[in-house]
Amino acid sequence: MTKFSDDVHPVSDLRRKAHELVGHARRCGRPVLITQRGRGAAVLVSVDEWERREERRELLEAILKGERDFDTGRVVTEELALA
Repeated sequence: MTKFSDDVHPVSDLRRKAHELVGHARRCGRPVLITQRGRGAAVLVSVDEWERREERRELLEAILKGERDFDTGRVVTEELALA
């Protein structure tokens, strides 16, 4: 079981052992928070996780656009949509 604290590292860790932090982000699939002076400064995510997040963001944007279209009356009948 991985603790949340495993995903938080100071920027000095990033300088000294970037390869380990990248490996951790890839293995765990969670973002790694990089801190500077005790505060969040950056987030490290694997490329796979980044792409999954982008796909979800695009899907949510399409859903919101559809809801706005529906709210403003920009709709077509089911028959026309299937044609």
